[in-house]
Amino acid sequence: MKKYLILLVPLLFLMAQCKKDNSYLGDHTIAEGIITEKGSGKPVKNVQMRLRRCTYQVLGSSSCETIDTLRTDTKGFFKFDFQHEKDYQYEIRAVPDTEKYYVVDNDAPLEKGRYNSKINLLLTPYSWIKLRIRNINPVNQWDTIRIFNSSAKRGEYLGGIVDVTDKYRVHSTVKEYIGWRVSKNGQVTFKEIFLDCIPHDTIFYDINY
Repeated sequence: MKKYLILLVPLLFLMAQCKKDNSYLGDHTIAEGIITEKGSGKPVKNVQMRLRRCTYQVLGSSSCETIDTLRTDTKGFFKFDFQHEKDYQYEIRAVPDTEKYYVVDNDAPLEKGRYNSKINLLLTPYSWIKLRIRNINPVNQWDTIRIFNSSAKRGEYLGGIVDVTDKYRVHSTVKEYIGWRVSKNGQVTFKEIFLDCIPHDTIFYDINY
């Protein structure tokens, strides 16, 4: 009998070791990822992350509610650990500092399961353009300059005395187009330029006409 007990103890130990771990099966979901800056690839810390539970209907209204929040660490990392209820869909939303980052397309759907939801999102940083417009060679009060740019900012200035400064935000991942049309004494000229935008910085540019 003692011999059988000696054999049985290791067998029970092995059975316990091989027992299937059900702790991450079923509706248990882990969603994790890293938030980085588009262009530079730098991790973005302290970004608020929201876990949202949604109902989507083909016919009728759809709605989402935030069920958990956290912030990315110094390496841009975040992790949600939650129960994925049936009849709901889940998504992650990044809510960065809106003064520093462009907030669009910062959502990502989640799949059920421990390893299925690896979410890496890119945030688009802002740059600023500070544009000074001066009429340095006035002809008369009918001098006109019209400004065009890719950020949907438009301006038109009339008169012999013009000295204005405009500051506005742009996306740092694209070149900023600026064009201007000048009319003086019946003569029309047109010029344009593309500016390289620096993330989180201000570019100064003067238009003298």
